[in-house]
Amino acid sequence: MEKQTIGVVGLGGIAQKAYLPVYATLQDQYYFVLTTRDHNKLTALQAKYNFKATVPDLAALIAQQPVAVMVHTATASHAMIVRTLLLHDINVFVDKPLSENLAEVEALYALAEERHLMLTVGFNRRFAPMNANLHELGVPNQLIVEKNRIGTYQPWKFVVYDLMLHMFDTALFLAPTAAYAYGNVQVDADGNLLRATATLALPQGSAFVTMNMVTGYNDEHVRFNYDAGLVDINNLTSSTWQAGTSVQVEHFPDWTPTLEVRGFAPMVKAFLVAVTEHGKNPVDPTSAIATHRLADQFITDIQNKE
Repeated sequence: MEKQTIGVVGLGGIAQKAYLPVYATLQDQYYFVLTTRDHNKLTALQAKYNFKATVPDLAALIAQQPVAVMVHTATASHAMIVRTLLLHDINVFVDKPLSENLAEVEALYALAEERHLMLTVGFNRRFAPMNANLHELGVPNQLIVEKNRIGTYQPWKFVVYDLMLHMFDTALFLAPTAAYAYGNVQVDADGNLLRATATLALPQGSAFVTMNMVTGYNDEHVRFNYDAGLVDINNLTSSTWQAGTSVQVEHFPDWTPTLEVRGFAPMVKAFLVAVTEHGKNPVDPTSAIATHRLADQFITDIQNKE
């Protein structure tokens, strides 16, 4: 059976760290074509992973007639590239965020639906096995999703879409009916984010999304309260389940690949199977739009308080 062609555009840090290692393991199933204008980078990465094909730009990639393209370029270029690919009847996977403009996000999803194409945003936390296990428990009555960084100083709006968006998506993945209530941020004199908190309303309870950029450690944490107990997930690698006096701790085996633990590998595989076998979008469009909308609501709320 002939392999389906999958394009890859943008070979920067995120592609090299989280995606190319996964694509390399799937070359027996798919024919990957790498694309970047940086010839030296293109040559080096092709040699490192033994990919068979490269092209210098998006037009040349489209000419290869791929069934799908994986977009790993800078956020500012996403809308233009995604729109171009959809207009050429090519399915698209794109890093989050799809865009920092909610109207643009909605328009791109509408275009994909109109042309009967798959548009998938890379919310990998949904596919992290520890988080996926929580999803099976139903709606929590209290949820805390937090991320902490060591002294990282970046503009607050940038952090909302670059880091906090994953926390918003995790909250909505685990509590789909959550609705934005209110939020607050603390910034320094240069407008860099120090701390941020968003409160979401649940049918019975609340969810809290927090971001702290000035802690002494890097950490990501989910605390899931439900009627039968409590589950704590730390850095997607371990979980503590408590019910009454019973406490159970789960860890991944030491040899489990990081990209499996963090959800990148299962997410990529789910998308490629869905595209090549005409399956269901692994990241539901309505839910992906809802995550972008939540970020937009948070930013608008903060700006209205300034």
